[in-house]
Amino acid sequence: MSSKISLADKTAAYREPWTGLDRTSPYAVEDKVSKFPVEVVLEKDVCKELRTYWKAHGYFYIRNQQGLGSKRGTADYTIVHDGRTVFVEAKATKGKQSPHQIEFQAELEAVGGSYYLVRSVKDFISEWEAARIGGRRIDGGL
Repeated sequence: MSSKISLADKTAAYREPWTGLDRTSPYAVEDKVSKFPVEVVLEKDVCKELRTYWKAHGYFYIRNQQGLGSKRGTADYTIVHDGRTVFVEAKATKGKQSPHQIEFQAELEAVGGSYYLVRSVKDFISEWEAARIGGRRIDGGL
């Protein structure tokens, strides 16, 4: 009898309470260090979940598109809620900021702007709540 557990058995489905989306991913991979499955979430899925959350909670958001005449490295979204404006950059599980995105973030924060780099709705909520109460994220962010 084989003791091997299939990847499908390791990647149990779960639902994010704010979206109801099924988070079982065909892109699940096994973490080589811990030997536990690590779900690889695509950036498009993170963006979809963020938009769903924002719509459900009354946030105003704009999807910033890169194109001729736009500032290179601009965050994916500009959101406004409760009188606050924040630029949000969504990334996949292993996604990294480009040099232009890092530069944009530095320029924005230098003039007092808010910029969140998030990989999930949970990250966004954590950043939003920390800023609302005037603190920093306990886990240090991404």
